[in-house]
Amino acid sequence: MTDKVKLSKMTGKLTGITGENTNPLTNEYCKKRNNSKCDNEVCKHCYSCYMLHTFRKSCINAFQHNTELLSKPIKIDALPVIKTELCRVNAHGELINDAHLLNIINQCLKNPNTTFSLFSKRLGIINRVLKSVKKPNNLIIVFSNLKIDKPIMSLEHKAFRHVDKIFNVVTSMPTAILLLDNAIHFCKGKRCNTCKVCYEPGERIIFEELRVKPTVNTTR
Repeated sequence: MTDKVKLSKMTGKLTGITGENTNPLTNEYCKKRNNSKCDNEVCKHCYSCYMLHTFRKSCINAFQHNTELLSKPIKIDALPVIKTELCRVNAHGELINDAHLLNIINQCLKNPNTTFSLFSKRLGIINRVLKSVKKPNNLIIVFSNLKIDKPIMSLEHKAFRHVDKIFNVVTSMPTAILLLDNAIHFCKGKRCNTCKVCYEPGERIIFEELRVKPTVNTTR
């Protein structure tokens, strides 16, 4: 097995964007949240877990390879060269630990002409690492709100000091809000390579409707 990070050719709305994914089935944070007793947590509807348990089982080995590699400090030679304008980090998976984020930062520095968008719920890791390491200009951090139908409408709290955007999931789009603030964006399954809201500088509050998938158990 190669000792280099494996990249994914994304499909659907992420077509044309490079993906760097890890395995949510072995991520302790993902396992805990996916099996939460709180029905309004978005992780209980995890598309990645559903996908890996059903029609994308073939991705597990590559995602697990990245999990094992990126969860510890690695040499910059093991970090890939990105040939696309945009890269989505953890379209599948979540931050594992501090080393994982540091590797992502080094990858941003290695690929200054690519914009990286990192979606994460793990503010503890983000704030701890970026307390002593500068966030690269080509890294956009999107905080993924854990709670369904409880949108976060501001980035003013100090916990979001390193966050560029908030991503809220709702069961139905609150269209009236759009009239109140032009910083709000509704994600309606558009092609990300054309929209680029999650890859551009500037604070935005983003909404997406929940895609309900069968609940899966990551401990299997």
